Amino acid sequence: MADVKWIKIVTDIFDDEKILLIESMPEADSIIVIWFKLLCLAGRQNNSGVFTLNGHIPYTEEMFSTIFRRPLNTVRLALKTFEMYGMIEIINDTVTIPNWGKHQSIEQIEARREYQRNYQRQYYAKQKALAEGKQSKRLEKCLDEDLDKQNINTPDKNRLDKNRKDKDSVVVNDYNPFGDPSEAPDTPQHNPLLVYAEANLKSLSYGNRNELMRFMEKLPEDVIRHVIDETCAVGVSNWAYVRKVLRSYIDDGITTMAQVEAREKQREEERRRAERNRQAQQAAEENPLARAKFY
Repeated sequence: MADVKWIKIVTDIFDDEKILLIESMPEADSIIVIWFKLLCLAGRQNNSGVFTLNGHIPYTEEMFSTIFRRPLNTVRLALKTFEMYGMIEIINDTVTIPNWGKHQSIEQIEARREYQRNYQRQYYAKQKALAEGKQSKRLEKCLDEDLDKQNINTPDKNRLDKNRKDKDSVVVNDYNPFGDPSEAPDTPQHNPLLVYAEANLKSLSYGNRNELMRFMEKLPEDVIRHVIDETCAVGVSNWAYVRKVLRSYIDDGITTMAQVEAREKQREEERRRAERNRQAQQAAEENPLARAKFY
């Protein structure tokens, strides 16, 4: 399963007729909280909205009550309400959320990433052939189409058109504003990582690309790609967030994916420990005897 840590919630969800009807019921707030907990649990599982443990054990009402930290009767009322309004379906004793794709579409994300990977391989192969002086007329046409799709209209593009008046000659340097084919990887059109960043992040400026190139001198490609992927996964998709994370990696001496994964695991453990402490404190506040012991 893809590791996607988000779900989509529309901003007018509380104007939905089903939510309005639920709000008129007893324990409305608890039922709505359980609905959002269901959505988040389904999002973490990445199982197309089907609630199973280890892929084959259906979740029971008691299991939901334990995981959501809510009374069993309240969970039963919520599930019965959701089923009545068509928000969930129970198939073979398994709770499912119909039309889960509107909350989380894994297939589209994977298809987009696969398309980008294929595009980068093809584009890099074309640019490599160009740098080696093996360009053909068909390759020239493909590169022209790529430039047009990117709305590139620069003096270099115009100069290339002028030089092509000589049908039998190929001017390799016209693709490179530095005039030296050996420097081609330093341009967004030639470097796969820069192309990847352009495809995933919003409106990279010339200065942003230069910053990314400097980060590439200090961090490996897989680390930078990971940060870009995580940024897109949380719905941010801007260079400022990526730059902040990359700088923190450099400041903390993190330069490999193994170190990145270790750091993420440590932060997850810290988050869980803080949550356990919060729950313990809440339980102590609700129980006078436990509160006396807690303090």
